[in-house]
Parts: sequence; structure tokens; C-alpha cells
Amino acid sequence: MKRKHLPELAQLFAQFAACGDGAGTAAAVAEAMAVDTSLGAGSPVRELAALLAVGATLPDAMAEMPATFGASTVTLVRNAMAQGQGVAAFELLAADYRSLDRQQREAWSGLTYPMLLLLGVVLLLLESAVFIMPAYSEYFASFGGKLPALTRFMIGALPALATLMGALAVGMMLLFLPRTGPPAAARVAIERILHRLGGVRRYHQHAAEPRLVQAIAVAVGAGLPLHEVVAHLSATSSGLEARLLGGLQSQLVAGLPFGAACQAVPGLSRRMGAMATIAEGSGRLADSLSRMGSLLAEQGIEQRARWRRRVAVSCYVFTAVVVALCVISLYLPVFMLGGT
Repeated sequence: MKRKHLPELAQLFAQFAACGDGAGTAAAVAEAMAVDTSLGAGSPVRELAALLAVGATLPDAMAEMPATFGASTVTLVRNAMAQGQGVAAFELLAADYRSLDRQQREAWSGLTYPMLLLLGVVLLLLESAVFIMPAYSEYFASFGGKLPALTRFMIGALPALATLMGALAVGMMLLFLPRTGPPAAARVAIERILHRLGGVRRYHQHAAEPRLVQAIAVAVGAGLPLHEVVAHLSATSSGLEARLLGGLQSQLVAGLPFGAACQAVPGLSRRMGAMATIAEGSGRLADSLSRMGSLLAEQGIEQRARWRRRVAVSCYVFTAVVVALCVISLYLPVFMLGGT
């Protein structure tokens, strides 16, 4: 699923929820939305409308689009419609796609410039290592002088610095830019290493928990199977978020109540699990989760924004230090030559 398609999918399922899940309703809604000229090439709404127009049911049409809808999402919609709870499933999906879109917009807006800055400095360092520094070395060697220690150090360190800064840029993309769809095995391996950092775990925990709680609140209120809802959330996540939600799904399938399942998954907030357990005992789980989800969403937005600011400032400082060392190492031989 591409990021640019999330808003139109959220709007589509919101329209499904508004119009109901009666026979032919989905086809009419999708057809009405498909004529929108603002939809770009490869629009999933148009593809879905074409499948519904030839008589496919909504779950079957979604199953024909595995790049957009995972098997868990199709199962959720199919079972919900069979039980007369299609509207609740549509509302859940609309809210979840809006949440994913908001997370991605936040991440891109806060980290695009720092990543481009790092990549630009990587190119500068590689150019210095391949062309500039060797030319300087040969030029000053012709005078019989010895290069300063800092310049010699930078000549040897430039390739390593370029690699390090490239790794930082890639790490930012892996850690802080939300994605949808199953990740590649190599990316999963890298994420497992990087997620050992406590701050990174907290960042993704703040991203996963509000989305989880808000979706579960809708599911509890409508009577949707919680493990199917969590399976959809896990399939549309990646990295640490997918592992947290996958662990929760396993606990729910094993028969644990939601509160106890949250407490049994390492990485999820134990406070959230304890509050959910109390709400389950009082019979107010849906209302409690709805309020908790709103609070967690507000806190999560603030905490993720703070993390992105820290990352951006760290990138600026690191870049400034590296560029300053490069400039000094280039001009230091000139000053020494002028003083002899």
C-alpha cells in the first residue's frame, strides 16, 4: 500500500460506513468516488470500483487487491459483514487509515530536511575523499612539507565518516518513517538491531498504542473479534510496531482478555493493560478505551514530535562538526605553508 493512497482509502471506508453495508451499496459508493478526477494513477478506489462493477462482493474484490488489502483486513471485513457489523468495520478501517496517514505526514514533515542534509554531506565527503583530499596531498607533498596530523587523519577518516552519515540517514528512514505492507527481510534484521535502543522503542510504542487503543475501542463497542482487529493493525505496521501487535494478537487468540494480553506482551505499556483490566471489570471497556485512546494520541503526537526535533538537532550538530573539521583540515596546510 502506497502512502499517497491512504487518504482516499480512509474517505472510501468512511463513505461505506455512512451509506451502510447493504447489497449493492459498496459498488455504488465506489463508482461515485471513482469518477473523482483528483484520484491519481493506480488509484485503489478505481480498481475496487471496477471489480465491484462486475458483480464481486466487497470482501472478494478486496481479496483481489493483495497489494492494498492484506488477508487479515479482508477477513475482518468478510466476517463483520456476515455478522451484520459491516458499518463498524468500515468505521474502524476509515479511522485507522486516517491515523496511518497522519503519522506518515508528521514523520515526513519533520525528518525530510535532516535526511536530505545528511545525504548531501555524504556526497560532499565522498567527493572530498576521492578528488579533493588526494589532490591536496600531492600538491603539498611537492613542496617537501608534511601534512598536519588533522589533515592526515581526515584523509583516512573521510570514507568512514561518509559511511556513518549514510547509515544515519538510512537509520532515520527505517526508524521514524512509518510504512505499510510487509517489510523486506533485510530491513527487519536492521530494525531489530536498531530497536535495541530504549529511546527508539519508546518512539514506536507511542506510535502503536494510540492506534491500537482507538481501534480496540471501536471493536469492543461493535462486538468485533479483537484478534481480527489486531491482526489487521499488525499487517499494516512494520518493525517494532508489527512485533508488538503480533504478540498481542497471539495472546488474544490464546483466550486472554484484552487487559491481561497487553500486560503479557513485553514492550506494551503495563499501565494501559492495568487500566483496561479495571475497565473490563466495571463493564465500561469501550468507553474507557475511547477516552484513553484520545489521551494517548495527544501525548503520542507531542512525544513523537519531541523525538523528531531531537533527532533533527543532533543531525544538524553532527553535520556542522564534520563540515568544520573538513574545512579546517583543508585550510590548515595553507596556513602552515604561509607561515614557513
